Amino acid sequence: MQRSSTTLSKVIGDLLEIGWVRESGPQHQAEPGRPRTALELVPDACKVLCLLLEPDAVHAAVAGLDARPGPMRSQSGALRIQDPGVSVELLAGIVHEAQRLERAAGGRPLRAVSIAMPGLTDTRLRTLLRSRQMGWHQIALADALESRTGLPVLVTNNTRAMAFAEFRHLGLDEEQPMLFLQARFGLGAAMVNGASSDRHGHYGASDLGYIPLATNAFADRVPTDSHLVSVTNEAYLCAVLGIPAASEPVLPLLERRRAEGDATACRLYAQTLDNLALGLGIAIDILGPRVVVLGGIYGQASPAFAEDLSARLRGRAQPELLEGLAIRRTALGRLGGLQGAALVALDKLLADARVYLG
Repeated sequence: MQRSSTTLSKVIGDLLEIGWVRESGPQHQAEPGRPRTALELVPDACKVLCLLLEPDAVHAAVAGLDARPGPMRSQSGALRIQDPGVSVELLAGIVHEAQRLERAAGGRPLRAVSIAMPGLTDTRLRTLLRSRQMGWHQIALADALESRTGLPVLVTNNTRAMAFAEFRHLGLDEEQPMLFLQARFGLGAAMVNGASSDRHGHYGASDLGYIPLATNAFADRVPTDSHLVSVTNEAYLCAVLGIPAASEPVLPLLERRRAEGDATACRLYAQTLDNLALGLGIAIDILGPRVVVLGGIYGQASPAFAEDLSARLRGRAQPELLEGLAIRRTALGRLGGLQGAALVALDKLLADARVYLG
């Protein structure tokens, strides 16, 4: 959407008034007409608390207007087996502690809380519709947390948030649509076609992981539903390798054991690639990305893993769509979820400034 110069001048004036931007240098005459003024962002002028929820932990960081998360604080807790009401109280405690720390540091008060988590959220960024990973269903998470913290709360899918952050970090544009694929507790994917989301923070699809597999499972430890999400997650890989879940990065271990000639690791490596290629080939045919970014546990793999995946895609997607397709590992890792949550919140704050700025 294009804005008139009058509208832009008013927006800039409002941002100057509330202190989100400031004049960074003297006026200069770039061309005939009205002189221009250099402006710069004031990152600390507005802060949001970003929460990345996982079934077994909560990761939190405060971000400013530059959407760069500060130091990440993690708190272990089996959110998946708890009543959602108990988890809301845990999250409220994390928010209150973040508010206390900001006050103690003399910083500006937090303006909002942005939550990124696995599952489907509604278009208003307020309600969690379903999360198989968390075991939650139809929870008005934003309302519940707002009533306990007094802060505006937004809720978005973690894969979408990670994809949004990765797209901006890589400096891609609409000519380079990006498919982000990540797995740890399940398999998720999001497509990003531009650097800006709509007013609801949506910029792609998710839940690639519910495509039924066409091949038999490798081991009897695979759940009986035989969905792609069931055989590409961390717990499954760790179970087949015989190690506790999350005890160490599983993809590097898998690659190391395969290089040592371990027969189980060789078969598991091949199955992992085949399953990923199956789902990814379908997504490429439908969405036509030019860049594929691997996140989650797959972001820990070696460059050779991405090369092997690219080879497996031949015959599973249209050759024209594979030509020139770049497959790379995440540049942000877990911080991408927090940074994506910050971007979603800041986009919403800017769009609804009258509501959130007070």
